[in-house]
Amino acid sequence: MFAPLGFVPGVNAAQIDAIAHRGGWDEAGVPNLEHFMNLGRGSPARPRNWSRISRELESRYPGMEHINISTPLTAPESVMLEQLGWVAEAVMPKFKQK
Repeated sequence: MFAPLGFVPGVNAAQIDAIAHRGGWDEAGVPNLEHFMNLGRGSPARPRNWSRISRELESRYPGMEHINISTPLTAPESVMLEQLGWVAEAVMPKFKQK
């Protein structure tokens, strides 16, 4: 849903077409999770990046009160809980309300 709207950086028209269907992602060269992690947007190995990125958003959008953090809908529940746990432990404490 996000690729055709232009919200997936670095994909071309053929990759967007592959994303819209099941299978064929590797053949179309659709960027994988590792690719996007290397862009600097979150990683269990780099929870400090989440804090930095959140602070950058806070600076760009003064008065921002909410950030939606989600996981892919197809991720197993255990992966979702693990990732949200990293956010709860490494990021949320830096954003306690004053």
